[in-house]
Amino acid sequence: MEGVAHDSLQFVANKSYLVDSSQIYLENFEIKDRMNLREQINLLARIRKENLNEIIKAYPLYSMNRNYKGINIKQRLVSQPPSKDKDKESSTDSNFVILHIGDSHVQGGYFSSEIRRHLQAVFGYGGRGLIFPYSLAKSYGPRGLIAKKNEDWVGYNVLNRGVKSPLGLSGYALQTIRDGSELNIRFDSKFREEIFGGVMSDSVIHRLNLWHSVGENSYDFTVDDHFSKNDHYISGNQWGVTTLHSNDGFGVFKLRTVKNKAPQNQLQVYGLDLLPVHDRGVLFYQCGVVGSQFTHFIKNAGHLLSQIAYLKPNLIIFSLGTNEAYNHQLDTLAYFREVGSLLNGIQTSCPRTSIILTSAPDTRSQNRVPPMQSVVNRQLRQLAQSYHLNFFDLHRAMGGDGSLYRWYDADLVLKDKLHFNPRGYGLQGKLFIWSFMNILRYDHSDIFPDDLVLTNEIANEMRLLNPQAENGKGFDSSKVKTNTTAPLSSRKATYKIRRTIFHKVKTGETLSEIARRYSVPLSSLMKANRIKSNHILKIGQKLRIPKSG
Repeated sequence: MEGVAHDSLQFVANKSYLVDSSQIYLENFEIKDRMNLREQINLLARIRKENLNEIIKAYPLYSMNRNYKGINIKQRLVSQPPSKDKDKESSTDSNFVILHIGDSHVQGGYFSSEIRRHLQAVFGYGGRGLIFPYSLAKSYGPRGLIAKKNEDWVGYNVLNRGVKSPLGLSGYALQTIRDGSELNIRFDSKFREEIFGGVMSDSVIHRLNLWHSVGENSYDFTVDDHFSKNDHYISGNQWGVTTLHSNDGFGVFKLRTVKNKAPQNQLQVYGLDLLPVHDRGVLFYQCGVVGSQFTHFIKNAGHLLSQIAYLKPNLIIFSLGTNEAYNHQLDTLAYFREVGSLLNGIQTSCPRTSIILTSAPDTRSQNRVPPMQSVVNRQLRQLAQSYHLNFFDLHRAMGGDGSLYRWYDADLVLKDKLHFNPRGYGLQGKLFIWSFMNILRYDHSDIFPDDLVLTNEIANEMRLLNPQAENGKGFDSSKVKTNTTAPLSSRKATYKIRRTIFHKVKTGETLSEIARRYSVPLSSLMKANRIKSNHILKIGQKLRIPKSG
């Protein structure tokens, strides 16, 4: 894997190249004595081999399963039964744990969910990981979770000033200081996912892990009679995980605090895992906090490192940086040092875990160019290099600086120009998956054929964002070529002659902004439209976009 760059999509048709507006790849900064990414990829390949029959049967409509020709699926491959040993190091490798930590782009769910759905359709459904009732902390998500509490509970997150109790993976907590406080959580039909021909997550609870505070000051708690306590893990850092089981599956989880000892005066709930019946496939933890930066987790999520050490995730994805990009007061030296310390702490406690940093996407909140965007993304790339991690350049995958406008015109971005709609986040997730699966194909081409359906979906979306693209016929996916071996710097793109492009002026837009969006000189834009320096743009006015270069 060393030195391999996974390049952009190249779409080949009629001997002419049409290259999308992005570079889609994962940069690998692994060195020879640190092969944890390859180790984890080999594990994923083994999981698919061992559970191939079950996966294809569970998700028959997923493109890779539907078109799979590498193994005769009529031959049933027998996998090892799950180990009963509580030590995760010695347990069977049938489960692959992914932890995705980020800001509002992750809390919203669409970006992470797109990644999770694709991976679970390929490697099996292992669960949705840590879930938090954000509505009780005056935030939003996840879809289909209905939570009720009495007035005794207070929600807070890593952004709240004066947080006295450390938080963990979720970045959120619910706290009560009263005996007898009740908390009810249930899931409706919106939580149930039916996709790729199968059910990925159901609204019925069979097993769950409750993450909560422990210690002499923490209340005990009771749960609904439908659940029984199977296991209890207590860390040395004042938090624990209680595993609960429902024999028949139940739709509602109820908790009530109980004071059994005099010092008990509070309880924090950090979230809960919904676990499937079988422990195999990808278990995906999605942990996002609206408005958060790396430093918020570092300073206020005191349980973060110990909870990561407990999970021992195979892969961690960090998608932070958007809010740092708008932070005029960001101390870049301190930022690099503090994030580096966090990464080093993870590598020390979980040396086999692979980590991917993603750059901040291109955004324009309140039509502002984020002043620190290039600095933050450059530092994230340098952190990946310094700590031998992997780096997914989402900013570049979108098309680089100014690409947000093209995404906005293609109806992929919300009006705030900071967040994306489900389709926009879905495309970002597909770009990540396309790149990640390319690495798998590089090492295991025998069991991971090209996913031409996914490639074509991305192609049809990206061609709308490329001002060089020509309208007309769709791509012939049978002629798509994926290059994952040639050095990035050695590849050149040859574009078709494009059609004439026009831009319809929107409220608040300026000539210089439009010129930047289409990567053309301002003088050329003015000349093409016979505009003088004192010209005032009108809403709805159509501007002819000249050829760049």
